[in-house]
Amino acid sequence: MQPIHIYLLIYGIPIFILFIMLVILFSKNMTLLENRLLSIMSFALIFAFLGEFARQLVALEHNPLISKAIVGPFIVLAMVATLHLIYILIVKNAKIRFRKTLYYALYIPLLAQIYVSFSPIAPVEQSYERVGLWTYRIATSYNIWAHSVTTFTICITLFMFIYGLFRTAISTGKQLLLFLLTSYLIIVLGYITTLSLGMNKLIPLPMLFLSFLTVVLLMVGIQKFDLMPTLKQRYRLVFELMPVAITVVDRKLNIIEINNRARHFLGTKAENTENLLTAAQNEFNQQQIHKMITIIREKQQIHDYMIDLKCNVEDRVIKVAIDASYITLGIEKYYYIMWRDITEEFEREKLIKHLAYHDSLTGLYNRAYFVECVTESLNHSTNQQHAMILLDLNYFKHINDTYGHQVGDFVLQHVAKTLTLCIPAPHKVARLGGDEFTVFLQALNSEEELLHYVHTVRQAFKMQHFTHEGSITFEISPSIGYSIAPYEGQTFEELFHIADFSMYADKKRIKTLMQEGQL
Repeated sequence: MQPIHIYLLIYGIPIFILFIMLVILFSKNMTLLENRLLSIMSFALIFAFLGEFARQLVALEHNPLISKAIVGPFIVLAMVATLHLIYILIVKNAKIRFRKTLYYALYIPLLAQIYVSFSPIAPVEQSYERVGLWTYRIATSYNIWAHSVTTFTICITLFMFIYGLFRTAISTGKQLLLFLLTSYLIIVLGYITTLSLGMNKLIPLPMLFLSFLTVVLLMVGIQKFDLMPTLKQRYRLVFELMPVAITVVDRKLNIIEINNRARHFLGTKAENTENLLTAAQNEFNQQQIHKMITIIREKQQIHDYMIDLKCNVEDRVIKVAIDASYITLGIEKYYYIMWRDITEEFEREKLIKHLAYHDSLTGLYNRAYFVECVTESLNHSTNQQHAMILLDLNYFKHINDTYGHQVGDFVLQHVAKTLTLCIPAPHKVARLGGDEFTVFLQALNSEEELLHYVHTVRQAFKMQHFTHEGSITFEISPSIGYSIAPYEGQTFEELFHIADFSMYADKKRIKTLMQEGQL
């Protein structure tokens, strides 16, 4: 009867340790390449140990299939994944250029192992014998191949450790590589000692245990020196307490890191496994983020980039300022994004700007902004015909004296509303001060168009009488003057002077008509 309890002890303990490592790795950020490689190595060795465990239990005739299909390929997969991980650690710490050619070359032994498994040197039933507790492989050619692959892997691993140690300037990285090199040398010496004692005197396939110890060594070393570039381990407390919403995403926009403020900001419970577009929640936000990511990729860095986001929780659109960088950590690229809600700041600046260019009583443009607009239009369109209209309210002082200044303010607001309805964009309507209003008509086709607007304004005031609280009703009578550019002036001052002269001529005309009883 086979001593299965001994096999369970010899192979079960490594499997249990590897399983615990997998649980630890899956509880961490699996988007990191280091974690993925350690997981691949652990999975591969679990299958290899299970295969070797099964090989000791089954008849000799089944040993070749298990060795060729399970044990051999998975051991080599663990070895090349180990080389891959060491290469990544060196690239990140030694700041050397990542070379894809070397990256792919690391996996050549795995392809070679698959080929050898179906070659003439592959083990057959006669290649195995049972000595005491163990079933050994005695296929000379295949054993030479297996030891050659192991020796090659050991040499490359030692070379990479030494090379990385000399190239690394980062103290933590240097300490890690020194720790790994020293520990690996001890493991290799143990492996050499095992070979020198003879394969039939110890547990079969010592290279399997060599790979197992190497994986454990890498796991312990990386955890001990905290080399993985994750904010979760090093700066989680500071990261969470930051007053700014921060998100780190990879090239596929998978969330690598997100702090609580960013979760609240995006209105999501997003975790590290979620995609940024999913966290964005709606199509409008996704389009905004796509556009932002494209600009970050092109410019590498942006500052105070403005976007709008729809906040589903509060059902409103917020203004967001983005500071972001497209950064490289080793061979991986990430988007480091900081979000700031500047809605209140934006509205405050918008109000300040509005007050700077608008009349507080009527909401029309004020004199300063009107002069600026007219001057700019005249300077940039010298070949086009423009016109300036001036309006002054007749007997406005009498209105103030009779009904009070509050009613006078309502009258000014009524005038502003009437002019706005009569004069469409892009023409400008402004209040110059007091009861004086002005209009700037841009790119007119003819003088008849100007006269049409003047007539429209006069008719509007005749038809739309001012009414206040139902007891006060009267017609507002404006005096209107105008000037045409470039014929009567090419500057604001020249046009204003002609229009002002024309307006007072109209005022005199209206006064005469009223005295004669014709109005």
